[in-house]
Amino acid sequence: MKTFKDNLKMYLLKKDQVKLTVRMSDNCAREYHFRIRDFERLVEEWNTPNGLELKLLNGTDIVVEDKGNYVKFTSYKDGLIMHHRVTFDDMMWLRSEYQRQATTKMHWD
Repeated sequence: MKTFKDNLKMYLLKKDQVKLTVRMSDNCAREYHFRIRDFERLVEEWNTPNGLELKLLNGTDIVVEDKGNYVKFTSYKDGLIMHHRVTFDDMMWLRSEYQRQATTKMHWD
């Protein structure tokens, strides 16, 4: 089994969505599906003073909040609440990776 080693992984599917995977452990990760416009909001507005709330493609609601020494990423779906903590550097990487994939032909395009 291949382990998850990166905190975040994303794939921009240029036709309609972005898939974001958040690492939970070496063997478990959670995948989220964003509309492209919502993901663009995420990478640009995640550190606003009141946080950012988005409704994702599969009916999941997320809230992203800058907590100072970490970024809290909370998801809500069907009564299940999950909290992920990622770093400021993770969020900067996410923005740059999105820009890279948006301007480069990827092998899955």
